[in-house]
Amino acid sequence: MKKEKIGLIFFLQITIVLLITFSNSVVVSGEISEITYEWESKTPSPSPQSENNYLITYDNESDRVLLFSGYDGAGTVSQELWAYDTDNNMWEERASPGFSRVWSSIAYDSESDLLVTYGGYTEFWGTQTSETWIYDYNADQWQNKQPTTRPTAMLGHQMAYYDSLDRIILYGGFYFDGAENDYPQSETWSYDINSNTWTNLQTVIHPQKVAFHSMAYDSESDKIILFGGMLSSNAKVQETWTYDFTANNWTNLQPTIQPPATAFHSMVYDAESDQIILFGGETSTGASDAIWLYDYNTNEWWKKYPTSAPPASILRPIAYDIQSDRCIHQEIGKTWLFRYGEEVKTTENSETSSMEITTDTSDDPSLDESTIEPTTQSSTNWYLFSGFVGQMLFLTIIIRKKHIR
Repeated sequence: MKKEKIGLIFFLQITIVLLITFSNSVVVSGEISEITYEWESKTPSPSPQSENNYLITYDNESDRVLLFSGYDGAGTVSQELWAYDTDNNMWEERASPGFSRVWSSIAYDSESDLLVTYGGYTEFWGTQTSETWIYDYNADQWQNKQPTTRPTAMLGHQMAYYDSLDRIILYGGFYFDGAENDYPQSETWSYDINSNTWTNLQTVIHPQKVAFHSMAYDSESDKIILFGGMLSSNAKVQETWTYDFTANNWTNLQPTIQPPATAFHSMVYDAESDQIILFGGETSTGASDAIWLYDYNTNEWWKKYPTSAPPASILRPIAYDIQSDRCIHQEIGKTWLFRYGEEVKTTENSETSSMEITTDTSDDPSLDESTIEPTTQSSTNWYLFSGFVGQMLFLTIIIRKKHIR
């Protein structure tokens, strides 16, 4: 009888150990999603020789990133226009307008399939201009539109294309007089390329009188997002605003956490992740290589920490290539590609505790936790496990009955 008791106890101990071990170590194979936010450097040749102050945007129809003008760091301002094919990592020089632009702004009108640039300096510390130029990629031609009414000649202003209403929106900027006095602007203008008309929208509430801020159109929320900028006192601004063209009003969003006061930075809208991406600029500590993400739906900013990044930069903007889901950034001799989003990976014969696989997204509540879809193999393992437990319980009952007798 004593031997039977000892055998029964030993048997139950082995069963419990196997139960715990097997339940915590189940083979699973399937697909797991991970969040990626990394820069990748390319060295295409030839490529633009602009160090900073270039204008860059994405042409949806031609699937090309367009880069115009820029300062080479050695006293020369380029008059060149380049087009970048992200898929083939290839730059191609296009028709030059015969002039350069510094501290200007650029936007792509997808309805008309035309690039629009307005204002800026004609050279580095050259003459301010109030000209409106368009570029047609298919015809490879530039045209001075010469609208009758237009904003004042300025620099440091920003433009973004309001896709749903087919208008280019311009805000802010400085006007310098001949005595080097600056006059900051707080006007909001819209440009209709079809009628070649600029309209002062005369908003009552608006951001501060800033220049060298950044704007991007969020197509999901149908609003323009503005962040940062510089006042005439050279103080930098730490404010996040949104503009609703239908209501013609600006709103200070006042998120709890946001980037530091920044100017000379760049922002784009990532349509795949529905996030605003902010890169670079100048803060109180100098040039920055930071990446910040903004979600309008939650009114939250998050800072990201890629393992590698381009050098800290001022006036080196980025463009978002919607078809490749990449941000494009250029420095002399090197083209950088940044991607933010989910990456699906296949997992096989991996072990997980409690049958649950997740990716840590605690620093990024904008994206759901990663999910895994178990395959038939994992289901089979559970059937085998259930059968094993059933057999152990059945044998335990039989031994127990014999012991009672």
